[in-house]
Amino acid sequence: MTLKKQSKISVLKSDITTVILTHNNQDTIGATLNSIYLVGLNNVIVIDSGSSDLTHSICDEYDVRFITNKFISFPDQRQFGLQKVNTKYCLMLDSDELLRCVDESIQAKDSLCVEMFDKNSANVNVCNLQRLNYLSNTFLSYTYPDAQPRLLCKANVTYQSNKIVHEIPSIKPSSRLVDLYIVHHMDSNPSVFLEKTIKYAYNEATSSSRMSNRSLLMSLLKLLIRYMSKQYNPLNPNSLLWLANNILYEVLVSYYQLNEKSSNASSRNRI
Repeated sequence: MTLKKQSKISVLKSDITTVILTHNNQDTIGATLNSIYLVGLNNVIVIDSGSSDLTHSICDEYDVRFITNKFISFPDQRQFGLQKVNTKYCLMLDSDELLRCVDESIQAKDSLCVEMFDKNSANVNVCNLQRLNYLSNTFLSYTYPDAQPRLLCKANVTYQSNKIVHEIPSIKPSSRLVDLYIVHHMDSNPSVFLEKTIKYAYNEATSSSRMSNRSLLMSLLKLLIRYMSKQYNPLNPNSLLWLANNILYEVLVSYYQLNEKSSNASSRNRI
């Protein structure tokens, strides 16, 4: 008997728990939770790292498990959330993201369609969702496509603590979720934008060994080529802000790396 090859399989919504990381997200968490329930996903866990605003109070208005856990890193926090899941699958969502159905009829269905990259495989370990990025309600076309590995099989996947980019699980994506996509509204407040850029650049420079020999010039050239090839519009203020943010990020990573190397060299000389 030969098994019929299949490119698409179904995942029950009841087998999925959505995990959200929060910290002082009172302005966005309500909309995020509403979007999850609207697509028909009812199992939700919020992992909070000690919010001092109304995040907890807002979550109390919904049927969610609210768990406080001290923040160490994004991978550690996501791994903690993954361990709290009691269903077969976990869907990771950020507190400034919304879930959307590609078609309204999907809301009433009890399952979601997953398309396998390998037609001979039926194991959904890591599944991509497409993400649409917006800044000041303007769609950033040059960031599309933006496939995010967010639907995970709890039994087979972990988040590695040496990975700075918190969306990267231990296994490469083997499929994509056809029925849902993510809408990401980035904070356009310049001070918040700058604060996040500085924090992420420092984390990457000091914690990621793969960056140790990266050339700043090559990184900037690749960045410019990437945006020009993705319909980057130099006359759009949001495009300029996004490009400037990425250039600043690359410069800061190099700066922090140089400082780290200098500090390490000084320590060795003192010894």
